[in-house]
Amino acid sequence: MTEHWIVGIDGSSTARSALRWAVENVPPGARLTLVHVVPEGITQRVLSAVRHDEPAPTIDEVDPHVATIVGDLAVDRSTIVGSVSKALATSHPDATLLVLGRHGAGGRWHHTLGSVSRYCATHASMPVVLVPGDWERRPSRIVTVGFDGSRNAASAIAWAAHFADQATDQGVELRALLALDIAPWLPADVAQVQLKGELHQHESDLRARLDDADPLGRFRRDVVIGDARVALARAADHADLLVIGARGAGVLGSTLLGSVSTWMLDAAVCPMVVVPTRQTSSAV
Repeated sequence: MTEHWIVGIDGSSTARSALRWAVENVPPGARLTLVHVVPEGITQRVLSAVRHDEPAPTIDEVDPHVATIVGDLAVDRSTIVGSVSKALATSHPDATLLVLGRHGAGGRWHHTLGSVSRYCATHASMPVVLVPGDWERRPSRIVTVGFDGSRNAASAIAWAAHFADQATDQGVELRALLALDIAPWLPADVAQVQLKGELHQHESDLRARLDDADPLGRFRRDVVIGDARVALARAADHADLLVIGARGAGVLGSTLLGSVSTWMLDAAVCPMVVVPTRQTSSAV
């Protein structure tokens, strides 16, 4: 299956960061499409009537920096009128990856690609990459996957392995983070004493499930005791790309996006990929 990556463009610096990430990481031979969505609503219809249906702005009119960023790379440009969130999530059914920008941890999101990025991470049928607006262009050499033993976590493992296989830089290091968070309110040293047996069993179960998801042993196993959210946030400090499943095994998971995944949408300081539950291992 040919890779088809799409990038949301809205003229913001965060969207430019997303485009830079895509240009840096798009695999050879893949199709790259830049998409700008013109919001459709009462105001838009009134303006169109006043302007006698002037054509929607082109990608390069929306952001003159696009040409410089893509350089000689062949890209498609698409302008769509409609709901921004739904258009980005569904307008290209053959897309294998959606790349969006977001503000850095702790910052307010851009008015267009902000709540939109959360919607797409929740509803898109393809994996979604969220790139912080302050991301500095560099290769994705360290890829960390949050693994909780769920089916979706196994899909995230498969996605990361495929990403590494497609990478231009073949020196990608794959890591799987196993957070033993059966009692995250306890300090790690206390939990190791009071819950020694439970922690051992939990770690054994996770390792066995990871062995099933990673039969070739490509991923380095990093085991930590404590809150999975904190562990992932710390791992993001040392990763070039963080990969998580849209829903995990935790009892606190929401109906659409797991509690850990939702928290990480704001906390991750590196680009993060959200892999949907229905994502298969055969496509990025």
